[in-house]
Amino acid sequence: MYAVSGSNSAAITPATASSAQYVLGKAITSGRVFWLRGLSVAYNATNGPIHLVDASSGATATGAVLSVILDPSSDRNVVLKFAPPGLQFRTGCAAFLDASGSIPIGRISGWGFEE
Repeated sequence: MYAVSGSNSAAITPATASSAQYVLGKAITSGRVFWLRGLSVAYNATNGPIHLVDASSGATATGAVLSVILDPSSDRNVVLKFAPPGLQFRTGCAAFLDASGSIPIGRISGWGFEE
């Protein structure tokens, strides 16, 4: 097992034909599986719903593994932890928004491990 963590290196935007962006800022290592153990989202006025997908950065934003609904009026920072082994991603842990606006670079992060 190899520990992996990181944050988005591109803005997370609403769903378009190629809007999914890596949550960890990078792809999963070829030949490995990634298990997401935690997710953190820092407040942004246009948050949510945020959809996590198992896709490459820039891929068509469909087939959510997890959807997170945030209330910008009360949620300032959200941390989610997932029971072992976590949420599985085989291609890439990417995200997109369902609404207008965007999540700036570095405001969404994840951690877990590859095996």
